Amino acid sequence: MNHPTSSSSPGSSKDASVGLNQRPVTLEEVEACLNISKHAMWFADFDPSNRRLLWSNSVGLKMNHKKNNDEFRSIDIVTGTSKKRLEQQDNLYQEVQVDHKRYPETHITLYPGGVPTPASFDAVPVLANFPWMPEPKVLCLIRAEPIVAKKQRSKVDDDRNRAIEILSYSAILTLLFSEEGALLQFNRKASFFYGKHVDLERCESSGEEAPALKLSLEQLLESCVWESDEDRSSALAQIQGLYRTTQTLQLKVMKKHVNKKGKQIWHAMTFIACYDPVTGKAAMLVNEADITDLKEMSFELVEAQKAREAFFTAISHELRTPLNGIIGLSEGLLEMSDCPQQILNTLQVIRRSGLNMAHLVQDMHDLAMSKQAEVKIIPKTVCVADIIVQVCELVQPMVKTDVTLINTVTDKSMIEGDDRRIAQILLNLIGNAVKFTWTGSVTIDAQFTPDSCTLRVTDTGVGIPADRQDLIFMPFIQGEGHDSREYGGMGLGLALAKSFVEAHNGTISVTSLAAQDAMEGEQTG
Repeated sequence: MNHPTSSSSPGSSKDASVGLNQRPVTLEEVEACLNISKHAMWFADFDPSNRRLLWSNSVGLKMNHKKNNDEFRSIDIVTGTSKKRLEQQDNLYQEVQVDHKRYPETHITLYPGGVPTPASFDAVPVLANFPWMPEPKVLCLIRAEPIVAKKQRSKVDDDRNRAIEILSYSAILTLLFSEEGALLQFNRKASFFYGKHVDLERCESSGEEAPALKLSLEQLLESCVWESDEDRSSALAQIQGLYRTTQTLQLKVMKKHVNKKGKQIWHAMTFIACYDPVTGKAAMLVNEADITDLKEMSFELVEAQKAREAFFTAISHELRTPLNGIIGLSEGLLEMSDCPQQILNTLQVIRRSGLNMAHLVQDMHDLAMSKQAEVKIIPKTVCVADIIVQVCELVQPMVKTDVTLINTVTDKSMIEGDDRRIAQILLNLIGNAVKFTWTGSVTIDAQFTPDSCTLRVTDTGVGIPADRQDLIFMPFIQGEGHDSREYGGMGLGLALAKSFVEAHNGTISVTSLAAQDAMEGEQTG
């Protein structure tokens, strides 16, 4: 049974008279108006001579656990009702139906289906004439809303308001378009950007309201710079093809707008197919992020890269010229049959050094180019021990007086690999060790398994600081200290070695123990 009870007396606050309708409302008019309400509303007659419920809208029927108005009218609000509740009904009858006053909103407890339900409750007088009434009469129109539902709806409203506030001040332009391309919603940033004749900086700093915006999806695309009309039409077709899908499309475009520095603005535009939460129809959400600074940095990097490429191209050309002379002269001298053997051996070392240096120049050039050439491996069966001997001959002149170069490799096992690249790896590792070792030794050893070869170069040099061990295999990175300053170099040797090792499906690593270094390369086949 649905009887109102309240712990507070319906006293002095209920004195606001309301204008009573002069023409009685009919049942058809009531149904047409109140059935669309989101609130529970019903008519009651609290005349002590015939207390009864008369009609309820659909929300009220649900609240009172009734299927239709016949069941609703069958609710008995007299039998078994306490004296206090009858007095409250009498108060409603007097205040609303007799004095024609509004019963102001208050929190009371209703009992729909016998279940106590806290609710917000108010009532107004309405002159009505329903089919089962002998004559028109002023009735009590009650509106009730469960407190829990009201709190839940308030939470939804709060969340919605916060979302609108966040969206309004987002740095990303946000626009919502219908499937026909009409603008449905936009945030403050979008209005400032696309609004005409607006001082954006002043508006944003002063908190001024965003100007009204009229913009279609097609006009949005027209605000971008396209290479041709065909490109713009193609983009529009792609966007229109997204509707009713879960796909997205991102375009990085230059806008026709310029910033306050007079530079062209770039946007990353993301198109997201969605549905309009108001109409439920297909819609398109567009987010635009300003990437002008990133684009400028990208342009600067491209120019810097071009300058670096030009530099290394010039350097490699300047190096090749004398190297070709050295190689040519050494080969000419080797053809002289009357040269002593010792001189011939020296000429062979000069020739091999020149060829290795020429290959190194080319590799250096490739590594420094922005579009780095892929390291090409020409595999064949090679003897690592023989390559080590040749490399040791090349670096021997670099070995200092108090340093011993020790080659412990005697195993003549054959492996599959590129002999020129393997020689360059060893030359870089051994040469690096010899370069920074003043006393002690530089030792080369190797271990072979059926499918791998591990090469180790150990020296008693100055060592590598722990905080730089992860950096030494990067291009143009050198060690620190007096030795690196004295010997200079561009820091490409270990980067090249790493590149060549990885081209053989291997790995390279370094360990440093105080005054002792070890570099290890492993090639797995």
